[in-house]
Parts: sequence; C-alpha cells; structure tokens
Amino acid sequence: MSQISIKDVSKRYRVGNTVVRAVEHLSMEIERGEFVVILGPSGSGKTTLLNLLGGLECADEGSICVDDEWVNQMDENALTLYRRRKVGFIFQFFNLLPTLTTRENVALTAEMSADSYDPAVLLEQVKLGDRMDHYPGQLSGGQQQRVAIARALAKKPALVLADEPTGSLDIETGIEVLDVMRSLNRETGQTFVVVTHNAAIAQMADRVIRIGNGTVQRVDMNPSPLNPRELSW
Repeated sequence: MSQISIKDVSKRYRVGNTVVRAVEHLSMEIERGEFVVILGPSGSGKTTLLNLLGGLECADEGSICVDDEWVNQMDENALTLYRRRKVGFIFQFFNLLPTLTTRENVALTAEMSADSYDPAVLLEQVKLGDRMDHYPGQLSGGQQQRVAIARALAKKPALVLADEPTGSLDIETGIEVLDVMRSLNRETGQTFVVVTHNAAIAQMADRVIRIGNGTVQRVDMNPSPLNPRELSW
C-alpha cells in the first residue's frame, strides 16, 4: 500500500451565498521517499490539498490515509498528535520566531519528539553551522528558509509538506533552497510533497501531479529528474 492514499476527497467553503469548491473528488497515491511536486495555478486547490494532507483542515468527503492512519477520521486531539509526530511543514514566509536564535527555532520542534535530530547537526546540513546563534532578523531570506527546512525535519517526520517554498525568494536563492530539500530527501528517505505554480520546479521531481479546478488533471513520472542547480525560471 502507498504511504499516502487520498480517495475521492472534496473540500468546499462557503463565502456569503457562494459555495467555493476548492477540492472536488480528488484522488492520488504517493509512495514513501518520493519527491513529489503538485503543480497548478493559483486557485487550483493545491494549498487546500496540502492543508488536508497535513491535518490543518478536514475534508468534507472522501478519505485520507497516511501510514495506515485515517487522517479524515481523527478528532482534534488525534490531529494534533498526527501533526506533531508525522508532519513537517515548510511555508512560503518562513514563520520563524524572531526572538529565538536559529538553533532555538529548530530545537523547539525537535523537543516535540522523543526521537529527533540534533539541531546543530541539521543546521550544519543546511549550511548554516556558522549562523546557529544568529536571530532570524540577522539572516537573508534564503538562510531563513533553510532554517525553516531544518525545523521541519527536526522531529524526523515521515512526511514533509512545502507550500510555495521558493515563492518569496529570488531565482538563485530559490535554487539553493531546492537543492537543500532534494539532498535531504535523498539522505533521509523522508517523503517530500511540494506545491507550487512554478513549472520549472517540476523538472526536479520524481513525479509531478498536475491539478486544476480542485482535481487531478494529469500525473507524470520523471525518469531523469534534474539537479536543482540545472533549473531556471
């Protein structure tokens, strides 16, 4: 069985008298250790899908199973434990705590798990070993995003979810961040799911899932993923 199985999932929102169908009867499978890019334009439902997969929102219909756990059947307490144990989040705008050093930001997440990575070792892996005692405000955007990646991985999650991780970065910095993510995916075997509207990023994925109007439009295997440093956009 796949690590992640999403079957016939729908999520709708009511805005005034209008019902917005963010995700509509969507199904997909994701294998353990894959680097998957979910590609789609703004409003296609990709962020909603990521939130459903991460347990930040609940589906109206359908089923979501991660490592034999039925996410859509969990109550709030179970969802909190699921997010704490299973999922690492990487956001577009970093969301680091400004009053904590880089080491402390990563350690805060590491402390959530009995089996976690050493924050100092992770920061060395993302090439920030010399910035451990710096505060977020003393770092560039790319450096802050690399701290966010280390933080997401600190508790050894089975699943890492990234929402437009290069969206607020310039091309060169974005490629550096993608290179770190891909390297860690290969070294740790953790599953990465990246949502983006940037078609160039799809070239580095093991598999590309294209969505539109809240449902899967096409799935492409990538037999020869590019090195992130070969990308351009």
